Amino acid sequence: MDFNRLTQKTQQALQQAQSLAVERGHRAVDNDHLLLALCTQDDGLIPRLLDRMKRPADVVIAELNRRLDRRPSVSGPGATSGGANQVAVTQQLNETLVAAEKRAKGLKDEYVSVEHVV
Repeated sequence: MDFNRLTQKTQQALQQAQSLAVERGHRAVDNDHLLLALCTQDDGLIPRLLDRMKRPADVVIAELNRRLDRRPSVSGPGATSGGANQVAVTQQLNETLVAAEKRAKGLKDEYVSVEHVV
């Protein structure tokens, strides 16, 4: 996946997901990190969708935080390989991004947006 083909909001969400994984000491960033980042994005699509579905965003955010809190974490020197701000991408998240790219291409969209990822 070409990072430059992602919309600004999608890039921001992926960067935030990576930061969440690093902050929590997780060795990899995955769909839950990305969904949490999307749920907390200012003026983002997901908070608006949740509102229209009458599903409070804070409930979804709390559940995602609980799920992430249950994951094993590492800390201390060398906790993340390749530097303090880098974590691996899980196979699931990679599959999500590849599928989003295919959706964008299928719709003849030039960029992969949050809508494609979700």
